[in-house]
Amino acid sequence: MSGFPMLPDLYFTGGKAIWSDPRRLPREGLAQALVDARNRTLAWLAPFGQTRRAWDVPHQYDADPPLWTLGHVAWHAEWWCLRGVRQVDRGGVPVPVASEPSLLDGADEWFDPDRIGPDERWEITLPDVAVIKRYAADVLDGVLRRIALLPDDSDLTLYPYRRALLHEDAQGEGVAALLQALGMAPTEAIGAGPVQPAGMAARCISRAVASRSAGAIPTALPGRMNCRRSPPTYPHLKWTWRRSATRSSSSSSRTAATSTRRGGRQRGASG
Repeated sequence: MSGFPMLPDLYFTGGKAIWSDPRRLPREGLAQALVDARNRTLAWLAPFGQTRRAWDVPHQYDADPPLWTLGHVAWHAEWWCLRGVRQVDRGGVPVPVASEPSLLDGADEWFDPDRIGPDERWEITLPDVAVIKRYAADVLDGVLRRIALLPDDSDLTLYPYRRALLHEDAQGEGVAALLQALGMAPTEAIGAGPVQPAGMAARCISRAVASRSAGAIPTALPGRMNCRRSPPTYPHLKWTWRRSATRSSSSSSRTAATSTRRGGRQRGASG
């Protein structure tokens, strides 16, 4: 997908035997899976190209526009992982409210499924493709940095990040169905790509976890993830981490799990 802003420099060495359940992935495995999910999302979206005209496809029943889907994936991850959502009582009804603003002005109005219905998503005017692509890349960068500083691998700590992962998997399935309805196909095999060596983000996460284990709580992620490189022709292939048989089965399990959880479009539902 030429021209897509690069993801953080995140290369791991593959899944481990103890990561057989995608719902219980630890911090390292979760970071891997989030990048893997984004690679797949980009691969599904690659056929729409780089121009706005290619992303403006005919309205399809029971589907979302591809550009809205990309923005929504980023918004959902940002809402749950980066914006400090808290419950506020309003007339006896708990309402989720974000403590921090979005990285993209107007994102709540455009991509919150509680504010914009399925038909409206096809009618609204969204920002330029490049703006939403950058927003998606920046959100993922922030999520990975936040994971690196988490104190533990408990279910309570990792719930928002696992939720973001399963949600992106579910949205990827929606894009696949949209491509089929439009008679289009992915430009490359989904999930295929070269093996890459360990990189900066992996070392940053290891150092952050080691610092916490030693009793030191870092206030910022050490080092800087390189996400400003000039992209190759298909960067979604560039950023694929080395799979093991275990991780491949975990990805299949994630897909199967999300398929059963797509009953609702509201923020409170995983799909």
